[in-house]
Amino acid sequence: MRIVDRLTELEVRNAKPEKGKFVKRLLDGAGLYLQATRGKGGVNRNWIFRYEMDGERHDLGIGPLHDFGLAKAREIALDFRQEIKAGIDPIQKRIADKRERLAKNAEQVKATTFEQCTEAYYKIHHKGWKNEKHRRQWLSTMRDYVYPVIGNLNG
Repeated sequence: MRIVDRLTELEVRNAKPEKGKFVKRLLDGAGLYLQATRGKGGVNRNWIFRYEMDGERHDLGIGPLHDFGLAKAREIALDFRQEIKAGIDPIQKRIADKRERLAKNAEQVKATTFEQCTEAYYKIHHKGWKNEKHRRQWLSTMRDYVYPVIGNLNG
């Protein structure tokens, strides 16, 4: 595939909507676009990969310019094109990957015991408790009375 009129680093850095307009999309080629939008803090620049699958057009956000430079955005777009050639919808793959990550996180949370949660809570909050006696009592009460009953329960 021959791609002409690719964006330059300077064009990417200076991309902004025309006066009176909200958005401008610049094609880098092969489905990769730089979208520049006006925002409260100035101009926001984000990469979008546009593709068609099963007769339907899809726009898939890659991320902001400050996280993904031109070379990295091109690399990601190439990966997406290869997935499409293999019959994989990049959006569906992203959704499946996210579900897998969430399921893995849920398993980790379930494996966390009440005692572990309580200890973590104490480490974060005990410095804000002004009364030293209260600090000691809170933790010793947990260890003496709560942990033996529900310390090993997980959630």
